[in-house]
Amino acid sequence: MEIVGNAALAVVVFLAIWYLFNYFRTDRKLPEMKSAELLAHLQSLNLDDALFSDDKMMDRWSFVEGARALSRVRPENLGFSGIEVMSRGRHPKADNLWLDYVFPVSSADGQPRRKETRLRVDINRNPTWKGDPRLAESLNQAGPLNDRIMAAGISEQFLSVVPQPLFGCARIRVLFNLPSAEQFTVLQDLARQVKEVW
Repeated sequence: MEIVGNAALAVVVFLAIWYLFNYFRTDRKLPEMKSAELLAHLQSLNLDDALFSDDKMMDRWSFVEGARALSRVRPENLGFSGIEVMSRGRHPKADNLWLDYVFPVSSADGQPRRKETRLRVDINRNPTWKGDPRLAESLNQAGPLNDRIMAAGISEQFLSVVPQPLFGCARIRVLFNLPSAEQFTVLQDLARQVKEVW
């Protein structure tokens, strides 16, 4: 019994040390800095009719995805309802951030369950979408769009489309980067293509 008690105490001590280590190595100003950096960059792109504002969104933890929404930039007139800076895990670090381009889609009522759809690029640089059957088929047939995704360099990052039917939206997910005007336009066109299917 004493051995079990000592083992349990050792586990608790280890977890406490691990938590404190991660807590103190986390840069708590990182979300604010990344959001401000993204906002300034998007404003510098001079996109037509583009208005961007910093959205004071509360830290939101998603147990389903094991992800944390840290901050959001709200674009207007560009088809996205928000661009969220996301982090894997509870402790944001520069190497585990990505961006979610959020946009509204129609209700999923009466439709087959939607699935996450990812872009895969083989060794010959041929792009293929895998995941949701209807969306993957539509995107695989969109040759010019896929060519633009490849030319813009978006395919070299992680790229997926994540449905959120409960909230009436979908997310285009990429690793955190400051997009060029060309990349931003390609992501807009990808969102339009997704809306046609979903």
